[in-house]
Amino acid sequence: MNALKRNSVLMYISGINVVLNIVLNWVFMRYAGVAGIALSTSVVYLVSCLLVYGSISVAMRGLDAQGNSNL
Repeated sequence: MNALKRNSVLMYISGINVVLNIVLNWVFMRYAGVAGIALSTSVVYLVSCLLVYGSISVAMRGLDAQGNSNL
């Protein structure tokens, strides 16, 4: 994402990760105790990877063969 000059997208994904981590820690800890925190972290990493993959896919579709942005 840095190479594609999409640093702002990383900032938004990081914000989503923080909020999601807090919410899922609270929810999963109620049902699974301390093990819920580990489960929450795993889910946040999965969501983060999917968001980064999706944003890279969108950014790559906007490039032509020479790497110039069509956006």
